[in-house]
Parts: sequence; C-alpha cells; structure tokens
Amino acid sequence: MSIRVMQCVWEHSKQSGGALVLLLAIADNAHDDGDGAYPSIDTLARKARMTPRNVNMLLNKLAEAGEVVIRHGAGPHRCNVYKVCLPGVGDPEKISPRNLFRVKNPVSDPEISGNDPEAGFPPTLKPASPKPSFNRHSLNHQEEPSGERAVRAPRAAPIPDVFPVSEEMREWAREKVPALNLDHVHESFCEYWRGAGKPKVNWVSAWKHWMLKEVESLPAARRPRSPDPNRRRGVDDFVDMLRATGKG
Repeated sequence: MSIRVMQCVWEHSKQSGGALVLLLAIADNAHDDGDGAYPSIDTLARKARMTPRNVNMLLNKLAEAGEVVIRHGAGPHRCNVYKVCLPGVGDPEKISPRNLFRVKNPVSDPEISGNDPEAGFPPTLKPASPKPSFNRHSLNHQEEPSGERAVRAPRAAPIPDVFPVSEEMREWAREKVPALNLDHVHESFCEYWRGAGKPKVNWVSAWKHWMLKEVESLPAARRPRSPDPNRRRGVDDFVDMLRATGKG
C-alpha cells in the first residue's frame, strides 16, 4: 500500500466517479514508484464496489487516459501488473512525508503567490455580504412574493345550514332530471347530509350526483327518455307525403 501514490491520485488524476475509485484501489496495491500492483480483477471489483465487467471497462478507460499502464499476464499466476502514471509519482521531493502532511501557511508559504490572507483556502460556497443583515426571520420562513398568493386546495366542509337551489342548479335539473320533484328531493338531500355530518369539498357536485341517482331509482316508465330521431323523421316523411298529394 502506498499513501504517496494515493495522494498523487487525489491531486493529479482527471478521473471521477467509478474510474477514480478504481485508480485509488490500484494505488492502494502499488509501490511508492507507482509500479508493482497486481491485484486480481475480483479484488479490484470488491474494493471499488463494482462488477468485474465494469472493472475491465474502466481499466481500458484509465489506460487510454495514460494514467495507468497495464502489463497483461506479467504478474504472479498470470495476473496483470499495473503502474500508476501521474505527475509526482516516483518523485521523492514532491511526495516526501514532509510535504505530504505539512499544513501550508497561506501567508508565509512561498508556493502561494501574494500576501492575500485568504489565498490558499478554498472559496466559500456563498460570498460574504458587504453589509450586515438585519433580517431576523427564521431560516424556515419564506416571504410570499408581493402580489402573489399560494393557491391552496379547497378543504372539505359540512353542508351549509342554508343550501338553496340556485337558478343554475334548477336549469341543470330541468335538462338532466326533469322527472324529479326537485324541491322534495332537495329537501331529502339536505336532511340526509345534515344528519350524516360528513364533509365534502363541492356540495353542488354532490347535489347533482344525488339527483342522478334518484332518477336511476325511478320506475322505467317515469324516467326521462331521449328524443327518438327516427320517430321525428317518420313524421316529416308523412307531412311531405300529404303535401305531395295536395292534402297538406
């Protein structure tokens, strides 16, 4: 295991995701010069948490990128031998233990240009505000944009104490359920739901549904019938015949 080579992988590799994890698994088995790693495909698959097929695919990707050299069948039991080829691998000055674990001073370190106290540190996720914030609201509080209101879904409620039949409802009833005694059925509807106490979102829709069910419960003779177009056509033919004979 070579911590030096793994450090070079972290600093210089252009890979990401599974390819980076696989390169780290190879570096974990390499010498300090990056060479001499000969883990099996199954070992690499276990370390990188992937299938052997993915290992073979990503090995070709690393070889094409020039970050790994593969000598096929050159290791024990004809295993492949891998060499990590990255800047700093094998250079004792760049990967010496002193440089590897040294904490850089952002002011006095000559490797960091300038005397900016913030040089050498990663940038913050959000730039600091030039002025202090006087907003003391909770982080979970979000103000609604001016002129806009969140559209809330209507809530179910019990039937109103006063639920009259509007003109629109009567017009609907004359068209859909003309055979019903509208006032009588409406009263039964209100009494039932006041006793049940169950809430609904749209009482007009519930009222229309109740009326349609009432029509279905009527005897067949009292149910409204749709006009028969064939019957009207027969009357028109009879009138035309009378006119043709001069009796119309």
